Amino acid sequence: MVTVNELIKSIWYGPAPTAEEAQNIKGSLKEEISEEECLISLIQLFKSGDFSLKHTLIYLMNSTKDEKILNLCIHVFCSVCTHEDLRKVEHLNFLSEYQKRMLMFLRHVQERRYLLKLFRIF
Repeated sequence: MVTVNELIKSIWYGPAPTAEEAQNIKGSLKEEISEEECLISLIQLFKSGDFSLKHTLIYLMNSTKDEKILNLCIHVFCSVCTHEDLRKVEHLNFLSEYQKRMLMFLRHVQERRYLLKLFRIF
């Protein structure tokens, strides 16, 4: 299984799981797991096109105290968020704690814009 440290170093999240693997991952999220395992599982689901647990990512992003987890949560959020997600202020509660977090968030937004322009999607 991929670790948070490996994912932080890259803008890509690896290959998508099969439909059966995605169902197993979704089932594992109902168990008591660490923040890191939860985030890795959410990324796997998002890669398969299942965004039904995006609210879990938002909760994790706003509740974690681990900077590594938060950094990757922000990165993933910027990859999967919609305009509606960005309009909801409660989704960005993590920004209220530190100015550094706001700068980190804006950096990821800027990286996403750059990639979208690079591939002429935006």
